[in-house]
Amino acid sequence: MKRQIILLIVAVCLIGLAFGQTSKRTGWGFGGVPALNYNADEGFGYGVVAEFYNYSTGGYSPYYYSIQPTIFFTTGGKQAHTIFFDTPYMLGEGYRLNAELRYNKEEYNPYYGIGNNTVFDEKIIDEEDSVHYINKHFYTHQRERISFKINLQKAFTTHPDGKPLFSMLVGLGRITTENKMDSDSSRLLQDLRAGVVSQKEIDGGFSNYLKLGLIHDTRDNEPAPNSGHWIDLVGEI
Repeated sequence: MKRQIILLIVAVCLIGLAFGQTSKRTGWGFGGVPALNYNADEGFGYGVVAEFYNYSTGGYSPYYYSIQPTIFFTTGGKQAHTIFFDTPYMLGEGYRLNAELRYNKEEYNPYYGIGNNTVFDEKIIDEEDSVHYINKHFYTHQRERISFKINLQKAFTTHPDGKPLFSMLVGLGRITTENKMDSDSSRLLQDLRAGVVSQKEIDGGFSNYLKLGLIHDTRDNEPAPNSGHWIDLVGEI
C-alpha cells in the first residue's frame, strides 16, 4: 500500500481576496498557496496553487471570471498541472461556463494485474532479498494523461438578486492516456507476454463523455456561505 506523509501545507499570500466586498471591486485580484508534500514512492513534492480574479467594472459577485492554474512536481518525476477557467457572467445573465485542462504524469503508477486473483509478492521488490528480488518497480508502469472538460449551466429560476437558484448543466469531456513499461522486468510486461493484456491496451487511447445534470443552489454567499445549500444530480454517459 502506498504510504504518503503530508509534511507541510502553508496557506499564504491571500492577496486582495475580500470576497465579502466583491460587488465593489474592479479590475484584478489574485492569491496563491504553495503546495509541499512527501511521498515514499515519488519523493518531495513542490508546486503552487494560484488564483486570478477579474471583476471587470464592478458589480459582479463572486467575480466576472477567474483563472486558476496549479503547477506541481515531485523529485520522483510526477507532474500534475491544471488550469481552470470559470465565468458566471461572460455569456450573459443566467449562464455560467467553466472549463478545465489537466496534465498528469506518473513515473510509478501501480499495476498488480487484472482481476481479483492477482498475487502481490513483496519479495520481488525487496532489494535485500538477493534470491527473489527482481525490480523495486516491478509493480509499476509509466502513465501520462491529458484531460479536458467544459461545463455550461443555464438558470431557469433565480434569487431576487439575479443569482441562479435552479439550473440545468450540460458538459462534455475527453481523456487521453498513454502507458509505458518502466523496465524489461515488470508485472505489466509479464501480462503482455502471457496475453492477459494487449499492446493496444498498454499504448492507451482516449475516451469521451457527456454530462447532464440539475443544480439547486440556495447559498447566500458563494465563496463563503453562511446559510443555504448546493445540491446537484449529475449523470455521465
